[in-house]
Amino acid sequence: MFDAATAARIGLVHELAADVAALDARVQQWLDALHAASPQALAAAKRLLADCAWRASSEALLADTAERIAEARASRDGREGIDAFLSRRKPSWNPN
Repeated sequence: MFDAATAARIGLVHELAADVAALDARVQQWLDALHAASPQALAAAKRLLADCAWRASSEALLADTAERIAEARASRDGREGIDAFLSRRKPSWNPN
């Protein structure tokens, strides 16, 4: 057994919360960020993780990942995200 600080130190968890209220607030921040993201980009990221999670690091894996990222940037949502950022406005998929 080990405590939360040890779990964070060894990389088992990414963040610690002081209490339940702090945890709830941080979970809400993560959910807000996910809801603000492009649905197309989230789906592509999930596919990338599923396809690459258990593959050994290699030049082929790096090339595949780079190609997928380039495709995402060139997609309709990718272009909209870049345009929205440069125009300092919300992207069309996140009008809130």
